[in-house]
Amino acid sequence: MHSEHPGTDPKLPSFRHPILREYAEDLERAYDAWYCLKGEATKRKYLPAEPAEPPNAYEGRLGRAVFADFFRAGIEAFAGVLSRSDLVNAPPTFEKAMDNIDLEGNSLKAWWLTVDALCLRDGGVPVLVEMPDGQPTDGASEAALKRRPYLVSRTRSTCLNWRTAIVNSVEVVTRCTFLEWAEVDSPDGDFGVIYEERYRVIEAGKWTLYKLTKQADGRLTIDEVSNGQYLDAKQKPLPICPVVWYPAEKAGFGKGGQPLRQVVEHCFQHFRKSSDLEEKTHKCAMPVPVEEGGIPVGPGQPERPLVIGPNSVIRLEKGGKFYWSEPEATSLAEQREQIKEVVELINQQLLGFLSGDSKITKTATQAQLEGGRTQVSIKAMGERKKSVMQSILAIWCLYTGEELPVGAGLTMDENAFVPPLDAQGAKALMDLTGGEPLISQESAVEELQRGGFNRATSSVEDEMKRIRRERPTLGAPTPGRNDTTTPLDMSTPLDESQPAAA
Repeated sequence: MHSEHPGTDPKLPSFRHPILREYAEDLERAYDAWYCLKGEATKRKYLPAEPAEPPNAYEGRLGRAVFADFFRAGIEAFAGVLSRSDLVNAPPTFEKAMDNIDLEGNSLKAWWLTVDALCLRDGGVPVLVEMPDGQPTDGASEAALKRRPYLVSRTRSTCLNWRTAIVNSVEVVTRCTFLEWAEVDSPDGDFGVIYEERYRVIEAGKWTLYKLTKQADGRLTIDEVSNGQYLDAKQKPLPICPVVWYPAEKAGFGKGGQPLRQVVEHCFQHFRKSSDLEEKTHKCAMPVPVEEGGIPVGPGQPERPLVIGPNSVIRLEKGGKFYWSEPEATSLAEQREQIKEVVELINQQLLGFLSGDSKITKTATQAQLEGGRTQVSIKAMGERKKSVMQSILAIWCLYTGEELPVGAGLTMDENAFVPPLDAQGAKALMDLTGGEPLISQESAVEELQRGGFNRATSSVEDEMKRIRRERPTLGAPTPGRNDTTTPLDMSTPLDESQPAAA
């Protein structure tokens, strides 16, 4: 939904920050690519009609055009790598809330998957540490009301304007305005609903919700809808604005470019080229009947329609011919090659995370450079994610009054930044050990289930139980060198007169 309110009037909460206006077009294009050009109007924006193209022909071409989902699939692959993290030394209340961190049923891991994807799509995402309304008098009443902080993620395009200040040489946000959509009853009927813009202004210790009302003379007036306070554990106003900026690259609040912007551009290029190829194939693949030497019609008689079917006959003069003709369409092969080049560019810019395309021949140096670039990019973003988590926990502890443990935050999996070992590399390692096994059977089962090769069981434990039933000796201790002797029968008294065995 697009707001109709002006974004250039600094007296209105709908004012858009200059940096947001700078990135507005790129954010819109990334949004359209993310949802695969949902809606015919969006398709028309990126695939306009050709000059003098008949309306029916354009509608048919538009209906046959399909947008390939390179962009979203690539981002979700990146987000999957970033999700390989663990929370350590978290405050007790935060650990207790991890299964429903946003009060909408999402766990912390699921919530981070969404936030990581939005950050990669838009170049940054604002995160709010919210607290439900109400002012309990003590901790007991707060626990009874199940009142606790929760996390909220917003999209970059809805963070309309903000103010920052330098505190101890560090930039901090002091105020943010977010665009929201409120569902209200339609004035035209009992069952209809409409959406109206709301503007939530968040500051240190308080928030205010506004709406704009259009007057008879066309002026817009600001009306306050509601307001509230952010109170810490001592029921005092929160000393900071509870908003954290999570950028995809090192940048200040509200700043930062989109790391996969060129992927979006190449996705639209692929969409246009594949549409052109589909249209040419649609027209060129239609064979045309050709009749040479047909029997002419008599004077004054109308042309006979050409009927083709098992119950019809085509009469020709002596030496006449009837055949099907197809255009040569020699340009189709060239266009297919161009589309392949665009796909190759997309895969290269996604750094192999999209499909691990093995059809692209690369030298060892190219593969090493791309792997190093991938490792550095994701590792840098992983460090920023850790920093954002620490800021979130610090605000959380202001609400709850807990002491923030030393080292609290996320620990990223060290292997998350290392490219996976291929089959050839694994075989080389096995050869170096003389063929000794380097992986346990349980780990092998886990990898097979993760890769989708074994879907008969849903857990490693179930599969291991099946294996043990078929092979009862599996898991039994390996007999030692001296374990073949007859075990001592402890029920028979030992004759102490006999010498002990050496």
